[in-house]
Amino acid sequence: MNANALPEIPPLEHAAQLDTDMDYVGGMEPDVRALVASAPGCEIILPNDWVPFPYAARRLFKLLAERREAFIRNGVVLELKDGRLDPMTPGSLRSRLDGYGRRVVAVKTLHHGGLALLPKRCSRDNAEALLLTLEASKFLPPIAMVSKVPVLIERDSALVTLGAGYHPDGGGILVQGDAQPPIVEIDEAAREILALLDDFKFATPSDKSRAVAALLGPAIRSGGLLPGHALMTCAEADASQTGKGYFLRLQQAIYGETPIPLGRRNGGVGSLDEDLGAQLLRASAFVLLDNLRGRLESEYLESILTADDEVAVRVPYRGQVTVSIRRMNFALTSNGIEATQDLANRLMIFRLLKHRPAAGFKKFPAGGILEHVRARQPYYLGCVHAVIREWHEAGAPRLDTEHSFREWVGALDWIVRAIFDLPPLLDGHQDAVERAGNPALGWLRAVALAVVRTHRLGEMLSASAIAEVCAEETIELPGCKDITDEEARRQQVGRLLGKCFTDAYDNELLLDTVHVTRHERPDPLRAGKTVRRYQFWRGDTPPEAPAGWEDRDA
Repeated sequence: MNANALPEIPPLEHAAQLDTDMDYVGGMEPDVRALVASAPGCEIILPNDWVPFPYAARRLFKLLAERREAFIRNGVVLELKDGRLDPMTPGSLRSRLDGYGRRVVAVKTLHHGGLALLPKRCSRDNAEALLLTLEASKFLPPIAMVSKVPVLIERDSALVTLGAGYHPDGGGILVQGDAQPPIVEIDEAAREILALLDDFKFATPSDKSRAVAALLGPAIRSGGLLPGHALMTCAEADASQTGKGYFLRLQQAIYGETPIPLGRRNGGVGSLDEDLGAQLLRASAFVLLDNLRGRLESEYLESILTADDEVAVRVPYRGQVTVSIRRMNFALTSNGIEATQDLANRLMIFRLLKHRPAAGFKKFPAGGILEHVRARQPYYLGCVHAVIREWHEAGAPRLDTEHSFREWVGALDWIVRAIFDLPPLLDGHQDAVERAGNPALGWLRAVALAVVRTHRLGEMLSASAIAEVCAEETIELPGCKDITDEEARRQQVGRLLGKCFTDAYDNELLLDTVHVTRHERPDPLRAGKTVRRYQFWRGDTPPEAPAGWEDRDA
Protein backbone atom coordinates (compact mmCIF):
# COMPACT_ATOMS: atom_id res chain seq x y z
CA MET A 1 0.00 0.00 0.00
CA ASN A 2 1.19 3.55 -0.78
CA ALA A 3 1.59 5.16 2.65
CA ASN A 4 1.05 8.62 1.20
CA ALA A 5 -2.49 7.61 0.18
CA LEU A 6 -3.59 7.07 3.78
CA PRO A 7 -5.77 9.70 5.46
CA GLU A 8 -4.06 12.38 7.49
CA ILE A 9 -3.39 11.54 11.12
CA PRO A 10 -5.59 13.79 13.27
CA PRO A 11 -3.53 16.59 14.86
CA LEU A 12 -2.46 16.08 18.44
CA GLU A 13 -3.91 18.28 21.15
CA HIS A 14 -1.87 21.45 21.60
CA ALA A 15 0.30 20.45 18.64
CA ALA A 16 0.64 24.10 17.67
CA GLN A 17 1.85 24.95 21.16
CA LEU A 18 4.30 22.05 21.12
CA ASP A 19 5.74 23.34 17.85
CA THR A 20 6.57 26.69 19.42
CA ASP A 21 7.26 25.57 23.00
CA MET A 22 10.37 27.40 24.21
CA ASP A 23 11.44 24.23 26.03
CA TYR A 24 12.59 23.01 22.62
CA VAL A 25 14.61 25.99 21.49
CA GLY A 26 15.02 28.12 24.61
CA GLY A 27 18.38 26.59 25.49
CA MET A 28 19.86 27.13 22.03
CA GLU A 29 22.17 29.92 21.03
CA PRO A 30 20.39 32.58 18.94
CA ASP A 31 22.33 31.73 15.80
CA VAL A 32 21.62 28.00 16.27
CA ARG A 33 17.96 28.76 16.80
CA ALA A 34 17.86 30.74 13.58
CA LEU A 35 19.72 28.00 11.71
CA VAL A 36 17.40 25.15 12.71
CA ALA A 37 14.35 27.35 12.10
CA SER A 38 15.49 27.79 8.49
CA ALA A 39 15.82 24.02 7.92
CA PRO A 40 13.16 22.41 5.69
CA GLY A 41 10.60 20.28 7.54
CA CYS A 42 11.81 17.13 5.80
CA GLU A 43 15.26 17.41 7.40
CA ILE A 44 16.05 15.46 10.56
CA ILE A 45 18.40 17.35 12.86
CA LEU A 46 20.44 15.12 15.16
CA PRO A 47 21.14 16.07 18.78
CA ASN A 48 24.58 17.26 19.86
CA ASP A 49 26.07 20.03 22.00
CA TRP A 50 24.19 22.62 19.93
CA VAL A 51 20.79 20.89 19.60
CA PRO A 52 19.06 19.31 22.66
CA PHE A 53 17.43 15.87 22.46
CA PRO A 54 13.83 17.13 22.87
CA TYR A 55 14.11 19.34 19.80
CA ALA A 56 15.77 16.64 17.69
CA ALA A 57 13.18 14.05 18.81
CA ARG A 58 10.33 16.41 17.99
CA ARG A 59 11.46 16.79 14.37
CA LEU A 60 12.22 13.11 13.98
CA PHE A 61 8.98 11.67 15.32
CA LYS A 62 6.74 14.24 13.67
CA LEU A 63 8.22 13.21 10.33
CA LEU A 64 7.88 9.48 11.04
CA ALA A 65 4.26 10.04 12.12
CA GLU A 66 3.41 11.97 8.96
CA ARG A 67 4.93 9.22 6.82
CA ARG A 68 3.07 6.46 8.81
CA GLU A 69 6.39 4.77 9.46
CA ALA A 70 6.20 4.57 13.25
CA PHE A 71 3.60 4.34 16.03
CA ILE A 72 3.66 4.30 19.82
CA ARG A 73 2.30 1.46 21.98
CA ASN A 74 2.39 2.27 25.68
CA GLY A 75 5.70 4.08 25.36
CA VAL A 76 7.27 1.58 22.95
CA VAL A 77 8.12 2.85 19.46
CA LEU A 78 6.99 0.43 16.75
CA GLU A 79 7.95 0.65 13.10
CA LEU A 80 5.87 -0.53 10.16
CA LYS A 81 7.77 -3.03 8.03
CA ASP A 82 6.31 -5.35 5.40
CA GLY A 83 2.79 -4.78 6.66
CA ARG A 84 3.44 -5.54 10.34
CA LEU A 85 4.71 -3.71 13.39
CA ASP A 86 7.99 -4.48 15.13
CA PRO A 87 9.73 -2.74 18.03
CA MET A 88 12.09 -0.11 16.69
CA THR A 89 15.59 -0.82 17.97
CA PRO A 90 18.51 1.61 17.95
CA GLY A 91 19.93 -0.36 15.03
CA SER A 92 16.72 -0.28 13.01
CA LEU A 93 16.29 3.46 13.67
CA ARG A 94 19.83 4.12 12.43
CA SER A 95 19.15 1.99 9.35
CA ARG A 96 15.93 3.89 8.66
CA LEU A 97 17.70 7.22 9.03
CA ASP A 98 20.41 6.08 6.64
CA GLY A 99 17.64 5.72 4.07
CA TYR A 100 16.97 9.46 4.36
CA GLY A 101 20.51 10.17 3.16
CA ARG A 102 21.61 13.81 3.17
CA ARG A 103 18.39 14.95 4.86
CA VAL A 104 19.81 13.71 8.19
CA VAL A 105 21.97 16.58 9.39
CA ALA A 106 23.61 18.04 12.47
CA VAL A 107 24.74 21.52 13.46
CA LYS A 108 28.50 21.75 12.93
CA THR A 109 31.10 24.50 13.33
CA LEU A 110 32.84 25.53 10.14
CA HIS A 111 36.59 26.17 9.98
CA HIS A 112 36.03 29.94 9.94
CA GLY A 113 33.83 29.72 13.07
CA GLY A 114 30.36 29.85 11.51
CA LEU A 115 27.62 27.22 11.91
CA ALA A 116 26.01 25.04 9.25
CA LEU A 117 23.70 22.04 8.91
CA LEU A 118 25.78 19.24 7.42
CA PRO A 119 24.96 15.57 6.69
CA LYS A 120 25.79 13.18 9.54
CA ARG A 121 25.03 9.55 10.48
CA CYS A 122 23.16 8.96 13.69
CA SER A 123 25.23 7.26 16.39
CA ARG A 124 23.91 4.22 18.25
CA ASP A 125 23.91 6.13 21.54
CA ASN A 126 21.85 8.93 20.02
CA ALA A 127 19.41 6.45 18.46
CA GLU A 128 18.90 4.71 21.79
CA ALA A 129 18.33 7.99 23.61
CA LEU A 130 15.91 9.31 20.96
CA LEU A 131 13.70 6.22 21.29
CA LEU A 132 13.36 6.88 25.02
CA THR A 133 12.37 10.54 24.79
CA LEU A 134 8.94 11.79 25.85
CA GLU A 135 8.55 13.31 22.41
CA ALA A 136 8.09 9.83 20.91
CA SER A 137 4.86 9.45 22.89
CA LYS A 138 3.80 13.05 22.20
CA PHE A 139 4.10 12.98 18.43
CA LEU A 140 3.70 9.38 17.31
CA PRO A 141 0.11 8.12 16.90
CA PRO A 142 -0.92 5.45 19.43
CA ILE A 143 -1.71 1.99 18.10
CA ALA A 144 -3.92 -0.77 19.58
CA MET A 145 -4.45 -3.00 16.54
CA VAL A 146 -3.32 -3.50 12.96
CA SER A 147 -6.06 -4.92 10.71
CA LYS A 148 -5.71 -6.07 7.12
CA VAL A 149 -9.41 -5.36 6.45
CA PRO A 150 -12.01 -2.70 7.30
CA VAL A 151 -13.27 -2.85 10.88
CA LEU A 152 -16.80 -2.38 12.24
CA ILE A 153 -16.92 -0.15 15.32
CA GLU A 154 -19.67 1.63 17.20
CA ARG A 155 -19.95 5.42 17.24
CA ASP A 156 -22.92 7.16 18.83
CA SER A 157 -24.80 3.83 19.03
CA ALA A 158 -24.40 3.20 15.29
CA LEU A 159 -22.02 0.86 13.49
CA VAL A 160 -19.36 2.53 11.35
CA THR A 161 -16.89 0.86 8.98
CA LEU A 162 -13.29 2.03 9.34
CA GLY A 163 -11.62 1.99 5.93
CA ALA A 164 -7.97 2.13 4.93
CA GLY A 165 -5.81 4.40 7.04
CA TYR A 166 -5.13 5.29 10.63
CA HIS A 167 -8.05 5.88 13.00
CA PRO A 168 -7.73 7.13 16.61
CA ASP A 169 -10.73 5.03 17.72
CA GLY A 170 -10.16 2.49 20.46
CA GLY A 171 -6.58 3.48 21.16
CA GLY A 172 -5.60 3.63 17.50
CA ILE A 173 -6.49 1.24 14.65
CA LEU A 174 -4.45 0.97 11.48
CA VAL A 175 -6.43 -0.53 8.60
CA GLN A 176 -4.14 -1.66 5.80
CA GLY A 177 -6.68 -3.06 3.33
CA ASP A 178 -8.67 -0.72 1.10
CA ALA A 179 -11.23 -3.17 -0.39
CA GLN A 180 -14.60 -2.22 1.09
CA PRO A 181 -16.93 -5.12 1.97
CA PRO A 182 -20.20 -5.00 0.01
CA ILE A 183 -23.64 -4.82 1.60
CA VAL A 184 -25.08 -8.36 1.73
CA GLU A 185 -28.64 -9.34 2.65
CA ILE A 186 -28.81 -11.27 5.92
CA ASP A 187 -30.38 -14.45 4.47
CA GLU A 188 -27.70 -14.64 1.80
CA ALA A 189 -24.97 -13.89 4.33
CA ALA A 190 -26.06 -16.66 6.70
CA ARG A 191 -26.39 -19.14 3.82
CA GLU A 192 -22.93 -18.34 2.42
CA ILE A 193 -21.22 -18.57 5.81
CA LEU A 194 -22.78 -21.98 6.48
CA ALA A 195 -21.72 -23.16 3.01
CA LEU A 196 -18.09 -22.58 4.00
CA LEU A 197 -18.44 -25.49 6.43
CA ASP A 198 -19.84 -28.06 3.99
CA ASP A 199 -16.53 -29.92 3.65
CA PHE A 200 -16.00 -30.24 7.41
CA LYS A 201 -17.47 -32.99 9.57
CA PHE A 202 -18.27 -31.99 13.14
CA ALA A 203 -18.53 -34.32 16.12
CA THR A 204 -21.93 -32.83 17.09
CA PRO A 205 -24.31 -30.16 15.71
CA SER A 206 -23.20 -27.78 18.49
CA ASP A 207 -19.60 -28.18 17.40
CA LYS A 208 -20.79 -26.65 14.13
CA SER A 209 -22.40 -23.82 16.11
CA ARG A 210 -19.05 -23.10 17.75
CA ALA A 211 -17.30 -23.20 14.37
CA VAL A 212 -19.71 -20.56 13.04
CA ALA A 213 -19.02 -18.48 16.16
CA ALA A 214 -15.30 -18.79 15.41
CA LEU A 215 -15.88 -17.25 11.96
CA LEU A 216 -17.87 -14.32 13.38
CA GLY A 217 -16.08 -13.64 16.67
CA PRO A 218 -13.07 -11.77 15.26
CA ALA A 219 -15.28 -9.05 13.76
CA ILE A 220 -16.94 -8.48 17.14
CA ARG A 221 -13.65 -8.60 19.02
CA SER A 222 -11.68 -6.36 16.62
CA GLY A 223 -14.45 -3.78 16.65
CA GLY A 224 -14.64 -3.73 20.45
CA LEU A 225 -18.39 -4.43 20.26
CA LEU A 226 -18.55 -6.48 23.46
CA PRO A 227 -17.13 -5.74 26.90
CA GLY A 228 -15.26 -8.30 28.93
CA HIS A 229 -13.31 -11.37 27.95
CA ALA A 230 -13.39 -13.51 24.81
CA LEU A 231 -12.92 -17.25 24.66
CA MET A 232 -9.94 -18.64 22.76
CA THR A 233 -10.99 -20.65 19.71
CA CYS A 234 -9.75 -24.24 19.88
CA ALA A 235 -10.04 -26.45 16.78
CA GLU A 236 -9.59 -30.07 17.85
CA ALA A 237 -9.38 -33.07 15.53
CA ASP A 238 -9.64 -36.82 15.98
CA ALA A 239 -6.66 -37.44 13.66
CA SER A 240 -3.99 -35.64 11.69
CA GLN A 241 -4.91 -34.14 8.32
CA THR A 242 -8.49 -33.60 9.49
CA GLY A 243 -8.65 -29.91 8.62
CA LYS A 244 -8.27 -28.08 11.93
CA GLY A 245 -5.43 -25.88 10.67
CA TYR A 246 -7.21 -25.50 7.34
CA PHE A 247 -10.32 -24.25 9.13
CA LEU A 248 -8.38 -21.56 10.96
CA ARG A 249 -6.66 -20.49 7.74
CA LEU A 250 -10.15 -20.22 6.26
CA GLN A 251 -11.29 -18.14 9.23
CA GLN A 252 -8.33 -15.82 8.96
CA ALA A 253 -8.62 -15.54 5.16
CA ILE A 254 -11.98 -13.82 5.67
CA TYR A 255 -10.06 -11.16 7.59
CA GLY A 256 -7.17 -11.00 5.11
CA GLU A 257 -4.76 -12.44 7.67
CA THR A 258 -1.95 -14.99 7.45
CA PRO A 259 -0.68 -15.00 11.05
CA ILE A 260 2.64 -16.52 12.03
CA PRO A 261 1.80 -19.75 13.91
CA LEU A 262 3.44 -20.15 17.30
CA GLY A 263 4.65 -23.54 18.51
CA ARG A 264 5.02 -24.93 22.01
CA ARG A 265 8.48 -24.80 23.56
CA ASN A 266 9.57 -25.36 27.11
CA GLY A 267 10.94 -22.29 28.89
CA GLY A 268 14.08 -20.30 28.22
CA VAL A 269 14.80 -17.92 25.38
CA GLY A 270 12.27 -18.39 22.61
CA SER A 271 9.65 -19.99 24.87
CA LEU A 272 5.95 -19.91 24.00
CA ASP A 273 5.35 -17.16 26.59
CA GLU A 274 8.08 -15.05 25.03
CA ASP A 275 6.66 -15.55 21.54
CA LEU A 276 3.20 -14.63 22.82
CA GLY A 277 4.53 -11.41 24.33
CA ALA A 278 6.17 -10.45 21.04
CA GLN A 279 2.88 -10.94 19.17
CA LEU A 280 0.97 -8.88 21.71
CA LEU A 281 3.43 -6.03 21.39
CA ARG A 282 3.01 -6.02 17.60
CA ALA A 283 -0.75 -5.39 18.00
CA SER A 284 -1.52 -8.30 15.66
CA ALA A 285 -5.23 -8.90 15.05
CA PHE A 286 -4.72 -12.69 15.35
CA VAL A 287 -2.49 -14.85 17.54
CA LEU A 288 -2.38 -18.51 16.51
CA LEU A 289 -0.93 -21.44 18.46
CA ASP A 290 -0.69 -24.25 15.95
CA ASN A 291 -0.78 -28.03 16.40
CA LEU A 292 -0.07 -28.09 20.12
CA ARG A 293 0.98 -31.46 21.51
CA GLY A 294 1.31 -32.59 25.08
CA ARG A 295 0.13 -30.64 28.08
CA LEU A 296 -0.16 -26.88 27.74
CA GLU A 297 0.61 -25.06 30.97
CA SER A 298 1.00 -21.31 30.67
CA GLU A 299 -0.05 -18.98 33.46
CA TYR A 300 0.82 -16.15 31.10
CA LEU A 301 -1.70 -17.36 28.48
CA GLU A 302 -4.33 -17.77 31.20
CA SER A 303 -3.73 -14.19 32.36
CA ILE A 304 -4.02 -12.94 28.76
CA LEU A 305 -7.39 -14.61 28.28
CA THR A 306 -8.82 -13.10 31.46
CA ALA A 307 -7.25 -9.65 31.21
CA ASP A 308 -9.79 -6.84 31.14
CA ASP A 309 -7.55 -4.81 28.88
CA GLU A 310 -3.80 -4.72 29.49
CA VAL A 311 -1.16 -7.38 30.05
CA ALA A 312 2.56 -7.15 30.68
CA VAL A 313 5.11 -7.91 27.96
CA ARG A 314 8.89 -7.72 27.91
CA VAL A 315 10.43 -5.37 25.37
CA PRO A 316 14.03 -5.32 24.13
CA TYR A 317 15.95 -2.34 25.54
CA ARG A 318 12.95 -1.32 27.66
CA GLY A 319 12.17 -4.08 30.16
CA GLN A 320 8.50 -4.73 30.96
CA VAL A 321 5.57 -2.65 29.71
CA THR A 322 1.81 -3.19 29.58
CA VAL A 323 -0.18 -3.29 26.33
CA SER A 324 -3.87 -3.49 25.49
CA ILE A 325 -5.13 -6.79 24.04
CA ARG A 326 -8.89 -6.17 24.10
CA ARG A 327 -9.15 -6.17 20.25
CA MET A 328 -6.93 -9.19 19.63
CA ASN A 329 -8.14 -12.69 18.71
CA PHE A 330 -6.61 -15.95 19.98
CA ALA A 331 -6.86 -19.45 18.50
CA LEU A 332 -5.14 -22.83 18.78
CA THR A 333 -5.25 -26.21 17.05
CA SER A 334 -4.60 -29.64 18.54
CA ASN A 335 -5.30 -33.33 17.98
CA GLY A 336 -6.16 -33.58 21.67
CA ILE A 337 -5.64 -30.51 23.82
CA GLU A 338 -4.39 -31.09 27.36
CA ALA A 339 -4.41 -28.03 29.57
CA THR A 340 -4.88 -26.93 33.14
CA GLN A 341 -8.54 -26.73 34.15
CA ASP A 342 -8.28 -22.94 34.39
CA LEU A 343 -6.99 -22.71 30.82
CA ALA A 344 -9.52 -25.26 29.54
CA ASN A 345 -12.31 -23.07 30.96
CA ARG A 346 -11.10 -20.24 28.72
CA LEU A 347 -11.41 -22.24 25.47
CA MET A 348 -14.27 -22.51 22.98
CA ILE A 349 -13.62 -26.01 21.63
CA PHE A 350 -15.13 -27.39 18.45
CA ARG A 351 -14.28 -30.91 17.33
CA LEU A 352 -13.64 -32.06 13.77
CA LEU A 353 -13.78 -35.65 12.50
CA LYS A 354 -11.70 -36.98 9.64
CA HIS A 355 -13.75 -37.86 6.56
CA ARG A 356 -14.00 -37.44 2.84
CA PRO A 357 -17.29 -36.09 1.45
CA ALA A 358 -19.08 -38.55 -0.81
CA ALA A 359 -19.18 -35.96 -3.59
CA GLY A 360 -15.57 -34.91 -2.98
CA PHE A 361 -14.33 -31.58 -1.73
CA LYS A 362 -15.75 -28.45 -3.34
CA LYS A 363 -13.89 -26.94 -6.27
CA PHE A 364 -14.06 -23.35 -7.49
CA PRO A 365 -12.43 -21.44 -10.35
CA ALA A 366 -9.77 -20.21 -7.89
CA GLY A 367 -9.16 -23.74 -6.50
CA GLY A 368 -10.37 -25.13 -3.15
CA ILE A 369 -12.58 -23.37 -0.62
CA LEU A 370 -9.60 -21.55 0.94
CA GLU A 371 -8.46 -20.12 -2.40
CA HIS A 372 -12.07 -19.26 -3.18
CA VAL A 373 -12.44 -17.25 0.05
CA ARG A 374 -9.15 -15.47 -0.53
CA ALA A 375 -10.25 -14.54 -4.05
CA ARG A 376 -13.58 -13.17 -2.75
CA GLN A 377 -12.38 -11.91 0.63
CA PRO A 378 -14.30 -8.58 0.61
CA TYR A 379 -17.55 -10.44 -0.14
CA TYR A 380 -17.17 -12.90 2.72
CA LEU A 381 -16.23 -10.08 5.08
CA GLY A 382 -19.43 -8.38 3.89
CA CYS A 383 -21.34 -11.54 4.88
CA VAL A 384 -19.81 -11.44 8.36
CA HIS A 385 -20.56 -7.73 8.71
CA ALA A 386 -24.18 -8.36 7.64
CA VAL A 387 -24.59 -10.82 10.52
CA ILE A 388 -22.99 -8.42 13.01
CA ARG A 389 -25.25 -5.60 11.82
CA GLU A 390 -28.33 -7.81 12.19
CA TRP A 391 -27.32 -8.64 15.76
CA HIS A 392 -26.58 -4.98 16.54
CA GLU A 393 -29.86 -3.74 15.06
CA ALA A 394 -31.69 -6.26 17.27
CA GLY A 395 -30.17 -4.49 20.27
CA ALA A 396 -27.02 -6.60 20.59
CA PRO A 397 -28.93 -9.26 22.62
CA ARG A 398 -27.18 -11.83 24.83
CA LEU A 399 -28.76 -15.04 26.04
CA ASP A 400 -28.44 -16.07 29.66
CA THR A 401 -25.54 -18.41 30.33
CA GLU A 402 -23.77 -19.90 33.30
CA HIS A 403 -20.42 -19.45 31.60
CA SER A 404 -18.14 -16.94 33.32
CA PHE A 405 -17.49 -15.22 29.95
CA ARG A 406 -21.17 -14.34 29.85
CA GLU A 407 -21.02 -11.34 27.49
CA TRP A 408 -19.10 -13.24 24.80
CA VAL A 409 -20.96 -16.55 25.10
CA GLY A 410 -24.38 -14.93 25.46
CA ALA A 411 -24.01 -12.81 22.31
CA LEU A 412 -22.64 -15.57 20.10
CA ASP A 413 -25.25 -18.02 21.40
CA TRP A 414 -28.01 -15.63 20.32
CA ILE A 415 -26.40 -15.19 16.88
CA VAL A 416 -25.99 -18.90 16.06
CA ARG A 417 -29.53 -19.70 17.24
CA ALA A 418 -31.51 -16.70 15.95
CA ILE A 419 -29.69 -16.02 12.66
CA PHE A 420 -28.33 -19.45 11.68
CA ASP A 421 -30.99 -21.67 13.32
CA LEU A 422 -28.25 -23.82 14.86
CA PRO A 423 -28.26 -25.67 18.22
CA PRO A 424 -27.19 -23.91 21.45
CA LEU A 425 -23.57 -22.87 21.46
CA LEU A 426 -22.47 -24.79 24.53
CA ASP A 427 -24.41 -28.06 24.22
CA GLY A 428 -21.88 -30.79 25.07
CA HIS A 429 -19.11 -28.25 25.44
CA GLN A 430 -18.51 -28.84 29.14
CA ASP A 431 -17.57 -32.47 28.43
CA ALA A 432 -14.86 -31.30 26.02
CA VAL A 433 -13.64 -28.72 28.55
CA GLU A 434 -13.47 -31.26 31.37
CA ARG A 435 -11.59 -33.71 29.15
CA ALA A 436 -9.13 -31.00 28.09
CA GLY A 437 -8.41 -30.28 31.74
CA ASN A 438 -8.09 -33.96 32.74
CA PRO A 439 -4.95 -35.74 31.42
CA ALA A 440 -6.55 -39.15 32.03
CA LEU A 441 -9.59 -38.34 29.88
CA GLY A 442 -7.32 -36.89 27.20
CA TRP A 443 -5.36 -40.16 27.22
CA LEU A 444 -8.56 -42.25 27.02
CA ARG A 445 -9.73 -40.20 24.04
CA ALA A 446 -6.47 -41.04 22.26
CA VAL A 447 -7.02 -44.71 23.11
CA ALA A 448 -10.60 -44.59 21.78
CA LEU A 449 -9.43 -43.12 18.48
CA ALA A 450 -6.72 -45.80 18.26
CA VAL A 451 -9.33 -48.52 18.85
CA VAL A 452 -11.33 -47.08 15.94
CA ARG A 453 -8.24 -47.01 13.68
CA THR A 454 -7.32 -50.62 14.54
CA HIS A 455 -10.89 -51.90 14.00
CA ARG A 456 -11.37 -53.13 17.59
CA LEU A 457 -14.72 -51.49 18.30
CA GLY A 458 -16.99 -53.78 20.28
CA GLU A 459 -14.19 -55.93 21.72
CA MET A 460 -13.88 -56.47 25.48
CA LEU A 461 -10.46 -55.02 26.31
CA SER A 462 -8.60 -55.55 29.57
CA ALA A 463 -6.11 -53.08 31.03
CA SER A 464 -3.32 -55.25 29.57
CA ALA A 465 -4.93 -55.14 26.11
CA ILE A 466 -5.30 -51.36 26.32
CA ALA A 467 -1.64 -51.10 27.37
CA GLU A 468 -0.75 -53.06 24.23
CA VAL A 469 -2.82 -50.67 22.11
CA CYS A 470 -0.90 -47.76 23.62
CA ALA A 471 2.42 -49.42 22.85
CA GLU A 472 1.46 -50.31 19.28
CA GLU A 473 -0.02 -46.87 18.53
CA THR A 474 2.71 -44.93 20.43
CA ILE A 475 0.21 -43.36 22.84
CA GLU A 476 1.94 -41.80 25.83
CA LEU A 477 0.97 -43.14 29.26
CA PRO A 478 0.82 -40.10 31.60
CA GLY A 479 2.61 -40.83 34.87
CA CYS A 480 4.21 -44.12 33.78
CA LYS A 481 7.75 -44.15 35.17
CA ASP A 482 9.02 -47.16 33.22
CA ILE A 483 7.42 -47.66 29.83
CA THR A 484 9.62 -50.72 29.18
CA ASP A 485 8.04 -52.62 32.10
CA GLU A 486 4.90 -54.42 30.89
CA GLU A 487 3.46 -54.74 34.39
CA ALA A 488 4.13 -51.07 35.14
CA ARG A 489 2.30 -50.09 31.94
CA ARG A 490 -0.68 -52.31 32.83
CA GLN A 491 -0.89 -50.88 36.34
CA GLN A 492 -0.70 -47.32 35.07
CA VAL A 493 -3.49 -48.04 32.56
CA GLY A 494 -5.60 -49.27 35.48
CA ARG A 495 -4.90 -46.08 37.45
CA LEU A 496 -5.76 -43.87 34.47
CA LEU A 497 -9.00 -45.75 33.83
CA GLY A 498 -9.87 -45.31 37.51
CA LYS A 499 -9.41 -41.55 37.13
CA CYS A 500 -11.71 -41.57 34.10
CA PHE A 501 -14.50 -43.58 35.71
CA THR A 502 -14.54 -41.63 38.96
CA ASP A 503 -18.20 -42.41 39.75
CA ALA A 504 -18.63 -46.05 40.80
CA TYR A 505 -22.22 -45.97 39.49
CA ASP A 506 -21.45 -44.38 36.11
CA ASN A 507 -19.94 -46.99 33.80
CA GLU A 508 -20.16 -45.16 30.48
CA LEU A 509 -18.26 -42.23 28.97
CA LEU A 510 -18.66 -40.44 25.66
CA LEU A 511 -15.44 -39.14 24.10
CA ASP A 512 -16.36 -37.16 21.00
CA THR A 513 -18.24 -39.86 19.03
CA VAL A 514 -16.85 -42.94 20.80
CA HIS A 515 -18.59 -44.48 23.82
CA VAL A 516 -16.57 -46.36 26.44
CA THR A 517 -18.46 -48.81 28.64
CA ARG A 518 -16.89 -50.31 31.75
CA HIS A 519 -18.08 -53.86 32.54
CA GLU A 520 -17.49 -55.25 36.04
CA ARG A 521 -18.01 -58.75 37.47
CA PRO A 522 -16.68 -60.65 40.46
CA ASP A 523 -13.46 -62.50 39.62
CA PRO A 524 -14.35 -66.21 39.33
CA LEU A 525 -10.81 -67.21 40.32
CA ARG A 526 -10.02 -64.71 43.10
CA ALA A 527 -12.46 -64.19 45.94
CA GLY A 528 -13.24 -60.54 46.68
CA LYS A 529 -11.64 -59.32 43.45
CA THR A 530 -13.27 -57.70 40.41
CA VAL A 531 -12.73 -58.31 36.70
CA ARG A 532 -13.06 -55.20 34.54
CA ARG A 533 -13.27 -54.98 30.78
CA TYR A 534 -13.74 -51.92 28.58
CA GLN A 535 -15.80 -51.86 25.42
CA PHE A 536 -15.47 -49.06 22.85
CA TRP A 537 -18.39 -48.51 20.48
CA ARG A 538 -20.19 -46.00 18.29
CA GLY A 539 -23.86 -45.42 17.62
CA ASP A 540 -27.01 -45.09 19.69
CA THR A 541 -27.25 -48.64 21.04
CA PRO A 542 -24.40 -50.37 22.92
CA PRO A 543 -23.38 -53.80 21.63
CA GLU A 544 -24.04 -56.81 23.81
CA ALA A 545 -21.21 -58.08 25.96
CA PRO A 546 -20.02 -61.42 24.59
CA ALA A 547 -20.69 -64.48 26.75
CA GLY A 548 -17.86 -65.50 29.03
CA TRP A 549 -16.21 -62.05 28.97
CA GLU A 550 -15.71 -62.18 32.74
CA ASP A 551 -13.16 -64.98 32.37
CA ARG A 552 -9.87 -63.40 33.35
CA ASP A 553 -8.24 -64.84 30.24
CA ALA A 554 -10.91 -63.53 27.86
